[in-house]
Amino acid sequence: HRDNMDDMVAKKRDRKASGAQSGKAKLTDAEACAIRALPIGTNQQKIAQQYRVTPSTIWHIINNRTWKAPA
Repeated sequence: HRDNMDDMVAKKRDRKASGAQSGKAKLTDAEACAIRALPIGTNQQKIAQQYRVTPSTIWHIINNRTWKAPA
């Protein structure tokens, strides 16, 4: 088992896809950045409808819980 784990890490297979690389992604990196750039107080329900995601998704993007802003 240890050999398999070491091999996985050496070949960089231990990383999970995130952001637009995720197979479940409904947004692109550019869209997430655009959402984050919207003025504070913009109606999250309307943003969610526009991007066809849930208001919770918008909240998570704005608050850097998902689609974390580049460092």
